[in-house]
Amino acid sequence: MDYLTDDVIHRVLNGMNIGTQASRPAVKYVNGEYWGLVNIRDRIDNNYLANHFEVDPDEVIMLNAPWGNSSSANVEYGSNRDVEEYRKLFRLVTEGAIEEKETYSQVTTQLDVLSYIDYVIAFVYFNNVDWYGHKHFRFWKSKIIADKEFQDGKFRLIVWDF
Repeated sequence: MDYLTDDVIHRVLNGMNIGTQASRPAVKYVNGEYWGLVNIRDRIDNNYLANHFEVDPDEVIMLNAPWGNSSSANVEYGSNRDVEEYRKLFRLVTEGAIEEKETYSQVTTQLDVLSYIDYVIAFVYFNNVDWYGHKHFRFWKSKIIADKEFQDGKFRLIVWDF
């Protein structure tokens, strides 16, 4: 899809339980020569999390498109050992009997299930054909557990690039 379509999709998804990128089109000139339209977009980083979810930017875990057991190379914010938080969740979902109440209950303490559902809906509905379940998203969570909406220890998703 082109950049303008990507912007429209993010605007449609804005009310869902996933992080999206705000953007605005701009005309690009290089040395006075017209180079076309571009989108100026939110940068997805720890400051994005602070601005959109009111969490401490120095106390977050953000993983870029983790898949399978992932690796420390996927850690964008946090420490390399923080990938173990994701691995624990991944193993629970893939090796546990998720249809059982106890296992599902454990999953819901580690994952914002509505965020995951909205992520899958978005990618399927908008036919993101190069997604394959392992690209164009970030998992994130606050390391601080508090009585605030996004400080509950659950992983959530941010999407980009439709």
